[in-house]
Amino acid sequence: MTRRVLWLVCLLLLGAGLGRASAVLCTWDGTAGDWFDGARWTNGVPGNGDTAAIYAGAVRLTNSSAVLAEFQMYGGTLTCSNWTTTLTASNMLLNGGTITLPPAFTTNQ
Repeated sequence: MTRRVLWLVCLLLLGAGLGRASAVLCTWDGTAGDWFDGARWTNGVPGNGDTAAIYAGAVRLTNSSAVLAEFQMYGGTLTCSNWTTTLTASNMLLNGGTITLPPAFTTNQ
Protein backbone atom coordinates (compact mmCIF):
# COMPACT_ATOMS: atom_id res chain seq x y z
CA MET A 1 0.00 0.00 0.00
CA THR A 2 2.78 2.46 0.92
CA ARG A 3 4.54 1.69 -2.34
CA ARG A 4 1.33 2.47 -4.31
CA VAL A 5 0.92 5.81 -2.54
CA LEU A 6 4.55 6.72 -3.22
CA TRP A 7 4.15 5.73 -6.89
CA LEU A 8 0.99 7.85 -7.18
CA VAL A 9 2.71 10.87 -5.61
CA CYS A 10 5.60 10.50 -8.08
CA LEU A 11 3.19 10.38 -11.00
CA LEU A 12 1.34 13.46 -9.77
CA LEU A 13 4.57 15.42 -9.37
CA LEU A 14 5.73 14.36 -12.83
CA GLY A 15 2.39 15.39 -14.33
CA ALA A 16 2.53 18.76 -12.61
CA GLY A 17 5.83 19.49 -14.34
CA LEU A 18 4.54 18.85 -17.86
CA GLY A 19 3.52 22.49 -18.42
CA ARG A 20 5.87 25.10 -19.84
CA ALA A 21 8.78 24.71 -17.43
CA SER A 22 10.71 27.89 -18.20
CA ALA A 23 10.31 31.27 -19.80
CA VAL A 24 10.35 31.33 -23.59
CA LEU A 25 10.95 33.85 -26.35
CA CYS A 26 7.72 34.65 -28.20
CA THR A 27 8.29 36.48 -31.50
CA TRP A 28 5.48 38.19 -33.46
CA ASP A 29 5.13 36.83 -37.01
CA GLY A 30 5.20 40.22 -38.77
CA THR A 31 1.53 40.34 -39.76
CA ALA A 32 -1.29 42.57 -38.47
CA GLY A 33 -3.46 41.28 -35.64
CA ASP A 34 -4.41 41.05 -31.98
CA TRP A 35 -1.74 40.45 -29.30
CA PHE A 36 -3.84 37.61 -27.87
CA ASP A 37 -3.93 35.58 -31.13
CA GLY A 38 -1.56 32.75 -30.23
CA ALA A 39 -1.16 31.71 -33.88
CA ARG A 40 0.73 34.95 -34.60
CA TRP A 41 3.42 34.32 -31.98
CA THR A 42 6.14 31.69 -31.98
CA ASN A 43 5.45 29.65 -28.82
CA GLY A 44 1.95 31.13 -28.35
CA VAL A 45 0.80 34.28 -26.58
CA PRO A 46 3.54 35.51 -24.21
CA GLY A 47 2.83 34.50 -20.63
CA ASN A 48 4.17 35.47 -17.22
CA GLY A 49 7.97 35.50 -17.24
CA ASP A 50 8.30 35.22 -21.04
CA THR A 51 10.04 37.56 -23.48
CA ALA A 52 7.93 39.12 -26.25
CA ALA A 53 9.71 40.43 -29.35
CA ILE A 54 8.26 42.46 -32.23
CA TYR A 55 10.40 42.98 -35.35
CA ALA A 56 7.69 43.90 -37.87
CA GLY A 57 3.93 44.01 -38.34
CA ALA A 58 1.07 45.73 -36.58
CA VAL A 59 0.13 44.44 -33.12
CA ARG A 60 -3.05 45.60 -31.39
CA LEU A 61 -3.01 45.24 -27.59
CA THR A 62 -6.68 45.08 -26.57
CA ASN A 63 -6.23 44.07 -22.94
CA SER A 64 -3.40 44.01 -20.42
CA SER A 65 -0.46 41.71 -21.13
CA ALA A 66 0.94 39.09 -18.79
CA VAL A 67 3.84 40.18 -16.58
CA LEU A 68 6.73 39.69 -19.00
CA ALA A 69 10.37 39.26 -18.14
CA GLU A 70 11.23 41.39 -21.16
CA PHE A 71 9.58 43.24 -24.04
CA GLN A 72 11.68 43.89 -27.14
CA MET A 73 10.64 46.09 -30.06
CA TYR A 74 12.81 46.46 -33.15
CA GLY A 75 10.20 47.54 -35.70
CA GLY A 76 6.51 47.46 -36.54
CA THR A 77 3.71 49.11 -34.62
CA LEU A 78 2.19 48.34 -31.23
CA THR A 79 -1.19 49.99 -30.73
CA CYS A 80 -2.80 50.13 -27.28
CA SER A 81 -6.55 50.07 -27.77
CA ASN A 82 -7.56 52.06 -24.68
CA TRP A 83 -6.15 53.87 -21.65
CA THR A 84 -6.63 50.90 -19.30
CA THR A 85 -4.52 48.60 -21.48
CA THR A 86 -1.11 47.91 -19.95
CA LEU A 87 2.06 46.26 -21.16
CA THR A 88 4.00 45.05 -18.10
CA ALA A 89 7.62 43.88 -18.30
CA SER A 90 10.61 43.88 -15.96
CA ASN A 91 12.84 45.04 -18.84
CA MET A 92 12.00 46.90 -22.06
CA LEU A 93 14.25 47.21 -25.09
CA LEU A 94 12.90 49.75 -27.60
CA ASN A 95 15.17 49.81 -30.62
CA GLY A 96 12.76 50.87 -33.37
CA GLY A 97 9.10 50.75 -34.26
CA THR A 98 6.17 52.81 -33.09
CA ILE A 99 3.98 52.58 -29.99
CA THR A 100 0.60 54.21 -30.49
CA LEU A 101 -1.69 55.27 -27.64
CA PRO A 102 -5.40 56.14 -27.75
CA PRO A 103 -6.43 59.77 -28.24
CA ALA A 104 -6.14 62.11 -25.25
CA PHE A 105 -9.04 62.55 -22.88
CA THR A 106 -11.32 65.56 -23.26
CA THR A 107 -13.37 67.34 -20.65
CA ASN A 108 -16.40 65.34 -21.83
CA GLN A 109 -14.88 61.95 -20.93
